[in-house]
Amino acid sequence: MNPLIDTHCHLTWHSFRGKVDSVIERARKEDLIAIVDLGTDVESSHLACRHSEMYPEVYFGAGVHPNDAGQAKNKDLAEIETLAQHLKCVAIGEIGLDFYREHASPSLQRQWLREQLKMAIRLQKPVVLHDRNASKELLRILDEESYNGLSGAGGVFHCFAGDVAMAQEVIERGFYISLTGNVTFPKSNRIEVVKAIPLDRLLLETDSPFMAPVPYRGKQNEPAFLPYIVAFLANLRGISIDYLACKTTENAIRLFKFTI
Repeated sequence: MNPLIDTHCHLTWHSFRGKVDSVIERARKEDLIAIVDLGTDVESSHLACRHSEMYPEVYFGAGVHPNDAGQAKNKDLAEIETLAQHLKCVAIGEIGLDFYREHASPSLQRQWLREQLKMAIRLQKPVVLHDRNASKELLRILDEESYNGLSGAGGVFHCFAGDVAMAQEVIERGFYISLTGNVTFPKSNRIEVVKAIPLDRLLLETDSPFMAPVPYRGKQNEPAFLPYIVAFLANLRGISIDYLACKTTENAIRLFKFTI
């Protein structure tokens, strides 16, 4: 198989503590050439940065997740911006809106999203967007902040959960769409959406440690499981695994500007 890139995972999650060495080693055996470790607050963004310094194939994103906005301090914004200027920081993220869990108030989520979009514009870093039950609001804020994928550094809607119409909205704005292990679940309703995403807009992710693909569903996910997602999507779209791996890797390099 052609080399792969896991564009979204959380090696900083507590369940990976003390295990990252072995996780990276297994990923290497599956021909992963880059892994993006996403922070969700200041602490995890610092840890993701340390991982990027420890492992050549690990890059990172720094940001405050909408579910962590309630605990974030005003000074955290400056700290995230400092981290984002690290040579191996490839994105501002994970940021966005989550109106499903609402661990933070919608108004606070909007505030943090806007501030981090402005940061991404200043630093010319792509954004990694979380969208849970908030698609219309997220698109509205992106428009109001003049942030899209057609100018500047662009970004990706990670673990895409929208319908075909939403996919078209995202694509028209020049963003990438990333898919993860939940597309392999037997009762997944993502088939039409998956087929609607142009290959030059598609990225792959594991979102580890969550949503392990079949045949590992229910177990802790990790970057080494990415080939199962590739194989499923290639079969669904009627193309070769190597071709899909090649295209998605090219897309990831184009968006995140990896120094591979």
